[in-house]
Amino acid sequence: MPMVHPSGEQMAQLTQIAEEGKLKTYLDGVFSLQEAGRAHTLIESGHVRGKLVSGTREAQWWPPWKGEATHSIWQFP
Repeated sequence: MPMVHPSGEQMAQLTQIAEEGKLKTYLDGVFSLQEAGRAHTLIESGHVRGKLVSGTREAQWWPPWKGEATHSIWQFP
């Protein structure tokens, strides 16, 4: 099991990478809470390539979701 230790230097490096727009978030799907069972089945299948996002309200992705994003902006009506 990998051990994770807090490091201010590593956080500073990650912050710099994110601010430069070089940090990418890969999304595999966006699910409502009503679809939680479907999301869980997908996770158990072992075929998830990115992150799954779930929320209590219908989320609107901006810019429109295309499977890869460099900046995550979620808007909830």
